[in-house]
Amino acid sequence: MLATTKKVPLTLLLAAAVTTVARAQQKPKECEVDEGKPGEVARAVFSLQVAQTAKPEDAAKQLKSAIGSLEKADRTKNPVGQSFELGKALVMWMAQPNMPAVTTRGAVGFTQNAQQPVDLVVAIDSAFGVVEKAMPECASQTSAWRAQKGWVTMVNNAIAQLNAEHADSAELLARRSLILNPNAPYGYMV
Repeated sequence: MLATTKKVPLTLLLAAAVTTVARAQQKPKECEVDEGKPGEVARAVFSLQVAQTAKPEDAAKQLKSAIGSLEKADRTKNPVGQSFELGKALVMWMAQPNMPAVTTRGAVGFTQNAQQPVDLVVAIDSAFGVVEKAMPECASQTSAWRAQKGWVTMVNNAIAQLNAEHADSAELLARRSLILNPNAPYGYMV
């Protein structure tokens, strides 16, 4: 009977060690935003895919279509997916030729309150903020989108303003770049 009791603790220790190793080998949680529902979000995904390879004038039509679809989607069904696609669409708008950072909602495809202004920098931050709050594991994905052409242009303009000794303009652009991409050091450096 004494031999049996010695085997039980050894078995328990071995099981605990295997469990500990298995936990250590588990991958960190991956970013898996549902981009397929509701149907309006899925249509927006398709429009964004087409826009990425289209000429600027055709891309603008696809981006408007994506935002129109997202605007129609029921926010309660998939707010993270809807916000992720909206953020991506707005980032792509900022990369379009001659697109100002502040424009009207209608200019980017919203049909509701089309004449109201929209600050793309703040709207992108807001959309990706929803994703990052709900799914922190997606921060690397949203960070990559935040650091696209619109942000690069803004940082480069801030540096150009600083080099031209226009400190106020440089600071304004740097602060706006930090709204769009708070984890990058360049805005802080300016």
